[in-house]
Amino acid sequence: MPDTKATEYNFSGDRIKKTAIPAGVSGGVAVVVFLIVMGLRGFFPRGKYVYSGDSMDQVAPFSRMMWENLLSGKGIFYSWALSFGGNSSLVNAFYAYDPLNLFFVFVKDAHTALICIMCCKVFLSVFFMYLFLKRVCKCSDTVCFLFSLSYGLCSYQIYFFQSKD
Repeated sequence: MPDTKATEYNFSGDRIKKTAIPAGVSGGVAVVVFLIVMGLRGFFPRGKYVYSGDSMDQVAPFSRMMWENLLSGKGIFYSWALSFGGNSSLVNAFYAYDPLNLFFVFVKDAHTALICIMCCKVFLSVFFMYLFLKRVCKCSDTVCFLFSLSYGLCSYQIYFFQSKD
């Protein structure tokens, strides 16, 4: 008869520290590299490059409008400020449920908020790729560090940069 006992997982603090701390260090290194490259390329403060595409043209104005409506008590499901008075609930479902968009509430400048969001995305992508490579693929620390760093700094992160020239 097969054993029906549930698999026991070891959630001891030592095992989590052995993986989470190096993953956090990898994410921190990726964010520092990302900020250095952005600074050298003239991205901030308000340099040669700006964010383009959905991030700056659609997500930033919508998130700002939605959070201002939430904080002021206005309705969030229908707004004249969006789509010529269209139904905002579908746009809410598409854009607003990203918890990183909370930066638009706490950071008033959309450009700075997007820098914070991109840094968080770089950190989270490196952190979770490191955890995946370490726990699932059973790779060495060096391989996890190099591949997670490569993954976090891939071309997707710079896709939304556009020159003002």
